[in-house]
Amino acid sequence: MTQRGTVVIALSLLFFVSGYSRQDDIRVLAGLSLGQRPSAAPANVIVSRATRSGAETDSLGLKIDTVFAEWKYPQSPGGAIAIVKDGRLIFMKGYGCADLENAVAMTPSTKVYMASISKQFTGYCVARLIGDGKLNLNDDIRKYIPEMQSFGHAIKVKDLVYHKSGLRDLYGLLPLTGFRLNGCLSNDDVLKVLYKQRDLNFLPGAEWEYSNTNYFFLAEIVKRITRESLKTWAERVIFEPLGMKNTLFVDSIETLVPLRAKSYHQNRDGSFSNDPFLDVTVGHTGLYSTAEDMSKWLLHLRDLYRRKDPLLAMMLHTDTLINGRAIDNYSFGLFKTSQKAMHYWHRGSLFGFKSMLSYYPEDDFGLVILGNVQTFNRIRYAREVTRLLHPAIAQESPVVQTAPVLNDSLKNKQILVDPSTLRKYEGSYALDSMTVYMVRVRDHSLSIAEVRSSRTTDLVPISENEFRNHENSLLISFSENNQGVVEKMTYQTSSTKATGVRAKVLSYAQEQEIIGEYYNDELEISIRIEKTPRGLEASNLALGKIDLYPTVEDQFRCDHDFFSCIILHRNANKNIDGFLMDGFRVRKLEFVKR
Repeated sequence: MTQRGTVVIALSLLFFVSGYSRQDDIRVLAGLSLGQRPSAAPANVIVSRATRSGAETDSLGLKIDTVFAEWKYPQSPGGAIAIVKDGRLIFMKGYGCADLENAVAMTPSTKVYMASISKQFTGYCVARLIGDGKLNLNDDIRKYIPEMQSFGHAIKVKDLVYHKSGLRDLYGLLPLTGFRLNGCLSNDDVLKVLYKQRDLNFLPGAEWEYSNTNYFFLAEIVKRITRESLKTWAERVIFEPLGMKNTLFVDSIETLVPLRAKSYHQNRDGSFSNDPFLDVTVGHTGLYSTAEDMSKWLLHLRDLYRRKDPLLAMMLHTDTLINGRAIDNYSFGLFKTSQKAMHYWHRGSLFGFKSMLSYYPEDDFGLVILGNVQTFNRIRYAREVTRLLHPAIAQESPVVQTAPVLNDSLKNKQILVDPSTLRKYEGSYALDSMTVYMVRVRDHSLSIAEVRSSRTTDLVPISENEFRNHENSLLISFSENNQGVVEKMTYQTSSTKATGVRAKVLSYAQEQEIIGEYYNDELEISIRIEKTPRGLEASNLALGKIDLYPTVEDQFRCDHDFFSCIILHRNANKNIDGFLMDGFRVRKLEFVKR
């Protein structure tokens, strides 16, 4: 036997002993409301096969095992699931490994980082304070956080709750300052950055835009009203009364979290690597919980719903924008859809942690799915499990449009095009300010790639100015002006057709005017724009080097997630004195030329 084989067997045995053999335990939980005392017999005792017959439960378990089959191995990360139905927990199980280095099995009792699912617990705390008369949705947030800028327009508590504040997303701002998202980050660190912000993405109440900053500030408001941390207050008013003993907000790097899952990244060769992070911010995120504990939360939501509790009614109430359009998709940390059935849900994602919570009140059904590797497809798994129990309400798998755009006479056509003709088409084409395609000559033809995409598509010429991909699902054509200069590209699939304008090549004088150092005093960072053989390039120590692709006049698309687009600003004399930058949920961040 090889050494590798011996190690795998040893790990498998350790994995088995650590708890894998106990993962098919079925627990039954009665719905428990906050303020109620549990009966003398604990509600979460292990019982024999719940309210379903043994054969029925075994059949369901085998089908769910098939859904998670790719994660059943002790040498891979995995996930856990819990399902509630008709007021009972009918199934829960873990798959794969919570800790690869120590061969610890993933179980329904493993603590997993919940990421954005945390928001509904922050929203619940806010609703409790409103119900107690200690907070009002129409309060100006500066009543509780006077350190905030005024912005010239009041931001109300409800603007945070319904994601209509216009506040820039903290995860879009922090990387610009040099903070790495897998570095140590606390609420105090974030506050220092947010207090310096002088502008908003939009006028409060004018738009809906998901922003982590909203629920970050809601947590700060809870802290200032209760004079307790969100961690402490949530534990006292939610987790302890509901018996969620393995659920907590983690707001300090020093906090011990026993039996927590580790975060992993799956590499292209199928192997796994650690994907660690040290984010201990709370409100928008920060919650650790288990599949078992989250089933108790689902049962609590179910109990509130059936009793028509005013607290849940408040949490499910919708709001409107300034223009009167209803915000009917989000409230108090819960998304809402009603395509085939009323459905309240939220997803969480950060590094390797993936989570999904779904609740269908009219069908008396809910589930939670947790994973600890970035390739864990919790959305597909939730859909497949839901289809097992409620085929009528499960969303259909998205249909990928692969229909050919060419007629039969062209789909197999291929010609040779003179290299000098091909070179005429090279360059960047802007379909809009954020969608720019680069066309290059490659292997006696052309290739096309969208800026910030790692995927390059090789094209086959079917005429001197028309090109298809090998699957015949994409048709690219070029057009010239009266002077014979290529100025437009048409991008066509079976479902879309768009024309992009070719970016003009900047003159030496134009490039020299742009080159220089630009400073933003809100984040206290500098960006240097320089000339390289490839064109203009922006850079600083935090972001590295960023290629700038001209789109329309004085605008550039940038190949960076957090530094996506810049618009040059000119003074009264038409001289460049700065630029405005758009990034990840950050709009018009102003940089001044030095």
